[in-house]
Amino acid sequence: MEIGITLCNESLSGTRPACGHTGNRSDYNFYLPAASTLSGSGGGFWGGNWPLTGEVYFDWNLASDPCGQNSVEFGIGRPAELLDNVRYLMVVQFGDRGLEPWSVFGASVSLKSNDCDDLGREAHTDCMGLNIFRDPPVQGAAILVNKNRGWTMPGTVDYGDNYIEPVYWPAAS
Repeated sequence: MEIGITLCNESLSGTRPACGHTGNRSDYNFYLPAASTLSGSGGGFWGGNWPLTGEVYFDWNLASDPCGQNSVEFGIGRPAELLDNVRYLMVVQFGDRGLEPWSVFGASVSLKSNDCDDLGREAHTDCMGLNIFRDPPVQGAAILVNKNRGWTMPGTVDYGDNYIEPVYWPAAS
């Protein structure tokens, strides 16, 4: 399972890695750089109350993503390890920001096959979602926040089982 936000910049076209960009990297044309900066130049911290047995990882494979989208996603290699009736929190703090003061975003969750198991490895961005023919098939995503709402980062979203729709709080100006 992968959960994340996708920041949008409609002024950018094309597909990575051939993006025109401002500054030294194309993912800095958004409010937040991509999750890849957590392990690269941006530094950062992430944590939460997720069980270690859930094998939480960041998805930083962005090589073929559209230039106008910047995903900040994390995955749970073993979602069956999550307990019912527990509110899980993920905290991400980036070492630096992108070049834009804000970005419109959407949020989604998708199922991925855990092909890392086949390789005898812990869940990792490079071996998840490779086998789209697994039973059950795991393609597509469920939209949690549609980008057409025009909500922006920075901001906070809350969404859960008992909600009719997500709740949004913009950042203080």
